[in-house]
Amino acid sequence: MKHNTSIRRKRLYITILKYCVLILISLLLLFPFYWMVITSLKSSTQIFVFPPELFPRHITFENFTELFNHMKFFRYLWNSLLVSCVNSFFIVLISGITAYAFAKIRFAGRNIIFIFFLAGLMVPVEVITVPLYFMLGKIGWVDKLRSLMVPTIFGSGGVFGLFILRQFFITIPDDLCEAARIDGCSHLGIVFRIVMPMAKSAIATVVIFTFANCWNEFFQPLIFLSSQSNYTLPLGLAMFSDEGGTKWHLVMAASTLATIPLLTVFYMCQDKFIDSMAMSGIK
Repeated sequence: MKHNTSIRRKRLYITILKYCVLILISLLLLFPFYWMVITSLKSSTQIFVFPPELFPRHITFENFTELFNHMKFFRYLWNSLLVSCVNSFFIVLISGITAYAFAKIRFAGRNIIFIFFLAGLMVPVEVITVPLYFMLGKIGWVDKLRSLMVPTIFGSGGVFGLFILRQFFITIPDDLCEAARIDGCSHLGIVFRIVMPMAKSAIATVVIFTFANCWNEFFQPLIFLSSQSNYTLPLGLAMFSDEGGTKWHLVMAASTLATIPLLTVFYMCQDKFIDSMAMSGIK
């Protein structure tokens, strides 16, 4: 009995130690977010007080009020939301159809073509930006939001979705697809009625990564967009810096609001995303 009791105590101590370590790591990871939020609630003079105030004495919402009065901020927010949502939707749609073809339809050179698609992911975006800029300029798409949508959907974003969904579709038994074909269902019918509903976890993974990448993208909007009315949020945040310095109180307020859509998307997809990670063997 004493031996069993000592073993239980050791397990209890180890468990407590694990939770303490996890809590400490969580606090360290959450601290930048906490600092961003409390800085957004400080005045421009409080930000540079030394030593820094972890718990500000005077909380103000004037930063958000000033941000709301800055109407272009909502334009930046809308542009980013539009680009991220459109890209996420069409990447899932097109990648889902293409992934089904590579996973369930046998045709000559299927694996070789898929390797060529994956090879495109290894090309840095900086390499193709200049020729892509000239190509978009010839068709009149420079300084248009579609310049951030079409190249991403049919480029690296689409290939990423293709890879994730194809790997999941391979695990779906072929008997289901063959049974649907015997019942007279077309390939598109199989995709939207059988395969895609079974791949919700993989779709959630694609949506989260695509939305986050498009939401945080800075390089391509900087190259392709010139009108402030077409700026996305990362470019809009850069507008708060000028010769007089960076308006950190507005940057932090805007950054706090900018995290809400990302947190919302992750919250909506987190269950399926965790299922996808569990199925992939990642812990």
